[in-house]
Amino acid sequence: DTAVSGLFFLFSYGICTRSLSIRRGNSPQQVAYAFPSETPESLEADVGASGAVIITKLNLLMSADKVFREENFTIRRLAEKLEIKEYVLRRLINGYLGHRNFHSFLNSYRIEEVTRQLTDPKTVHLPILSIALDNGYRSMSAFNKAFKEIKGMTPSEYRRQSKSDSSFDQ
Repeated sequence: DTAVSGLFFLFSYGICTRSLSIRRGNSPQQVAYAFPSETPESLEADVGASGAVIITKLNLLMSADKVFREENFTIRRLAEKLEIKEYVLRRLINGYLGHRNFHSFLNSYRIEEVTRQLTDPKTVHLPILSIALDNGYRSMSAFNKAFKEIKGMTPSEYRRQSKSDSSFDQ
């Protein structure tokens, strides 16, 4: 029985290996976005005329209303605010806007606002932790990781650098 089971396993493994074309040295294939819209026209072709309207509403919610500041903000909540299905929003964020995922999209807005506050004379006196918490982050470690990923330095280094840059301007 063991010999038969062993032969069956080897036979099955061979068929799977052959059919999946697993070869040494092949790199994994790139996964294409669900719908890679690059222009407003291609967006309209992908999701209809409502696509451009959704993007406009999305930009307004994020830039003007600053909904990204809400703690525990989710793609579901954003989709509800836009009155669209979550999968449509996900496809727009990934395909049309080119973000890796929702958190990447969210962090781009949060970090942009944080960098503005780190250099704004009205908020430059605030502790970095306060600024991070005000912009939706729950922990300093998540904030520091996102900031460093986007800006290539820590928030403290960014603030120090912007202070030294502004002192040269004077």
